[in-house]
Amino acid sequence: MTIIGPSLQRESECEAVLRSLPRWFGIEDALLMYARDSAKLPTFAVEQDARILGFLSLQEHFSASWEVHCIAITAEARNKGYGTLLLPHAESWLIERGVKFLQ
Repeated sequence: MTIIGPSLQRESECEAVLRSLPRWFGIEDALLMYARDSAKLPTFAVEQDARILGFLSLQEHFSASWEVHCIAITAEARNKGYGTLLLPHAESWLIERGVKFLQ
């Protein structure tokens, strides 16, 4: 298992992650937006055996203030700590860039 990113060009795989979670991502337009944004925004993903198990996208509001735009872990990989790995990885990346706030 590795964390890849922040330049992730695997929109269709991120879409598949979102589609595995219909209770959280059941609005089609929003689901497609999050998938598209994964290719435009800084996005980190947990990859195992060349397959994305989950991802986290970040969005800048100001140079010192960013937000978690989307985080999703496939239904089958939930509750295994993958999201817990992604968040501190993204935080470290932001700290290296002088970001002070993450919401």
